[in-house]
Amino acid sequence: MAKTKIGIVGPGTIGHKLVWALEKQDDMEFIGGAKTSPDWAARWINRKGHKMYAASKEGKPGLPEAVKKFEDALGKENVGGTIEDLIEESDVIIDCSGNKIGAKNKSDYYSPYNKENNEKVGVIFQGGEKTDVGKSFNTRTNYDECKKVAGTDNPYLRCVSCNTTTLARVNGAIAEAGFEIDFLNVSLIRRALDPGMKGKIILDDIEVGLNLPSHHAPDLQTVMEVEAYSRAYKAPVSLMHVHDLQITFKDKAPTKKEFEKIFINDNRVALLETASNTAELKERARRLNKLDARLFPGGDIILAVISSGSYITLREGKQAWVTLMCPQDSIVLPENIDAVRALTYDRNPVERDETLGKTDSTISLDLMKKELEESYKS
Repeated sequence: MAKTKIGIVGPGTIGHKLVWALEKQDDMEFIGGAKTSPDWAARWINRKGHKMYAASKEGKPGLPEAVKKFEDALGKENVGGTIEDLIEESDVIIDCSGNKIGAKNKSDYYSPYNKENNEKVGVIFQGGEKTDVGKSFNTRTNYDECKKVAGTDNPYLRCVSCNTTTLARVNGAIAEAGFEIDFLNVSLIRRALDPGMKGKIILDDIEVGLNLPSHHAPDLQTVMEVEAYSRAYKAPVSLMHVHDLQITFKDKAPTKKEFEKIFINDNRVALLETASNTAELKERARRLNKLDARLFPGGDIILAVISSGSYITLREGKQAWVTLMCPQDSIVLPENIDAVRALTYDRNPVERDETLGKTDSTISLDLMKKELEESYKS
């Protein structure tokens, strides 16, 4: 079976981690990345043994000059051409460019290419793009719907945001276990900036989002049929987001034992009985990596985390209240890998449970879950 050839546009915060994950898949091949600048991230791609492709902030007119700039900085042997060449050589593009640039890339490059060619390039966008850029995707909740996009004239998926991914993983598993959700209330305490990033930050302040609901509840509803409400707060931290989640059920909420049973074999959700703060969680992941290189590379947790010690039931057992932790800079990695399989279902039919197991195993999520949960046992 031929491997699916993957190009990454914007191999930054999420994209460079996808390179690591893609290299572990036996049915996929990472063939190169595209950026507008031949910076250290581009040199990192070259040192990994892959070619870089030139993009330009000026769009197509700027591509010839961009190629020359890349060849001068990286060497001709390390440059594969332009972003258009990368699209031509790829079966699937994962666009991680951010700041709504993915939508512009779609209008400038992906849509024109697919209109002109019988062989379509599938494209996976990230959650920062608007919902109309492609069909919203989450493996747990709507994989079967998304695989219908494969082979069509609109082969575009959008992996929902880190916060939505966390909510979908957790609430999707609860609903799948037979506990019918009436509605969700979630308050999100959001990080101000990704680790190591420069930009506008807040200091000595907590911002309250006044637009209700925040975009998170409507985003969840693009991948899961559920009534949901959300409010977001921004705090001066960078490590991860925290969700204060209240779930009201149509019948009874699961008891704590029933709740924990739902996630026993779910490799993408960790139940941490004594977890109470994000800094310790991140540091523990780093230390576990020093025990075993397969665990949390670079401190990337990847798992949705449930502080199971916070779980209680209210309103005569019809409501559950629990805290979740969302590692925003790494949690969507597995879903991007699964989205590749959904987008190529017409050529290589892989069902939902198969891709869940395959992805989890290849990037060692099963081992990460086991070791992290063990470290937090009371």
